[in-house]
Amino acid sequence: MKVNVRCFGSLAEKIGSTVTASLEEGATLRDLLLSLGADPEGISVLVLNGRQVTVEAALQDGDNVMLVPPVIGGYL
Repeated sequence: MKVNVRCFGSLAEKIGSTVTASLEEGATLRDLLLSLGADPEGISVLVLNGRQVTVEAALQDGDNVMLVPPVIGGYL
């Protein structure tokens, strides 16, 4: 199956801002993250088809995923 992925922040620099990933049927977001070389525990926000989910969420063909890493703020 194919899943559309949008990445932000440092993940976009590492993986790319938009990626289409090919996975086996029955894969979870954890499987997706591992296939992309991302740490499943290092993602702050996981969005699947517009809803915030956990890394255990099951994926289906054509799903849209957004991955947001932790953001550290401050000011100059």
